[in-house]
Amino acid sequence: MGSEESVADRLRKAYEDVLAAELPEHLQSEGLKLAFAEGVAPSDVKPPSPPGKPVRKAEPESDQESLGVSEGGFFDELSRNSEVPVEHLKEVFFYQADSQRVGLNVRGRDLGDNTKERAIALTTLLAGAHRLGLGQDLSSEDARSSAKAFKAADTNFSRYIRANPSVSYLGPTRSKRVDLKAGREDDFKELVLRLAGQSDDS
Repeated sequence: MGSEESVADRLRKAYEDVLAAELPEHLQSEGLKLAFAEGVAPSDVKPPSPPGKPVRKAEPESDQESLGVSEGGFFDELSRNSEVPVEHLKEVFFYQADSQRVGLNVRGRDLGDNTKERAIALTTLLAGAHRLGLGQDLSSEDARSSAKAFKAADTNFSRYIRANPSVSYLGPTRSKRVDLKAGREDDFKELVLRLAGQSDDS
């Protein structure tokens, strides 16, 4: 008898909870079942998805998305796409996997004799490394920030990028992107090899 009373009490409590939760009528029976059988609060009962709009399950992030591209992965991909050995690439570039930042290991004067020459060389290198190593373009803000450290940026920096035949410079005024042009991979390769002391005229 005690057991029947316990079940009755639970049923009464579940019914009261359903009423208190103010569930839509078509969900009340489901809420009562859950509240009675599993102790789930009726307010946790979710309305079904509208017809034609299936619920999308969150997919797990890939290793690349969650961890970023590793240093080894970056240089391997860059070497494969540029046909430049990894050891030469590492003489010219460094890569920070946590921030996916690509930087240069060279001196400013190695890039050219004046600001324009340095700007063109720098944007070719960085745009090429991003496109061939990471599969993406480079923001003009990041390019300018890097250029300042090599005395390759002044008020005409945007003009220098436009004058660079190896890269494209596209996008809205305040969010321009720099990218290595298709078919200009050899420009990148030759410049890297020259800086690594591997070109024919070095």
